[in-house]
Amino acid sequence: MLRKFGFLHDGRPCSLSMHEPVHGTLERGLLYEPATSMTVMEILRPGDTVFDVGANVGYFSLLSNAIAPGACRVFAFEPNPVAFGILTANVAANTPHDITCFNVGVADRAGTSILMPRDDHSKSRLLRSGGNLAPKEGAVHSSVPVVSLDEVADRHGIDRIKLLKIDVEGFEPFVMLGAKSLLTSGRVECVICEINDADLKLHGYDQGQVRQAFEGMGYEIELINPLSEDWCQGRTRRPFPLPETIDSDIVFNILCRRR
Repeated sequence: MLRKFGFLHDGRPCSLSMHEPVHGTLERGLLYEPATSMTVMEILRPGDTVFDVGANVGYFSLLSNAIAPGACRVFAFEPNPVAFGILTANVAANTPHDITCFNVGVADRAGTSILMPRDDHSKSRLLRSGGNLAPKEGAVHSSVPVVSLDEVADRHGIDRIKLLKIDVEGFEPFVMLGAKSLLTSGRVECVICEINDADLKLHGYDQGQVRQAFEGMGYEIELINPLSEDWCQGRTRRPFPLPETIDSDIVFNILCRRR
């Protein structure tokens, strides 16, 4: 079933349409991941380019488009074929739009990787081919194509990205490695990156290493308030420099803004 959801942006009514499964928060007339959604709405303006890595069914891609329909250029990457089918149906239901969908994963280099699907397809996980983290014997998995963001940007002539969103269940460091030229050259102004310590550790990383890498590439980091906790004293975000860390099993997002 296709449903239309409305929201306000800068005092102007906006809307997006999504097929089921839809998020319960949207059904109640609220924004999904409200602090992150408000951060996206604060950052984007007509004419901006967005890379949505781990787009799932397309909520943040559609939100980016709804701010100024057809005026933001969005590249959405989703390797899970089930989620990708819903993503493309959602995109088709929202016009006008400038959203290009890629049924691929994003990694440190072009090639193939292993996709571990889950019942909740938003939690599907990529593994490196030949890496230390391998599927358990008998586990359902498939080989999927992967690209690097540097390669995609070069192929499509993208000189500047206003917002890069990365939500890939612990695979974030490999996405960053494949976007090294974009990130170090200052061609990406803002990054919203998920921090999932449990999944990062499965790949041999932790939140400190991810954040240190962003800081080393010239980004200042803010903590985005999660839905289930108030880590920002009622605000949408607050500064989150190292060495401060959050020791929690709660998954949260950070905003990395170019200095």
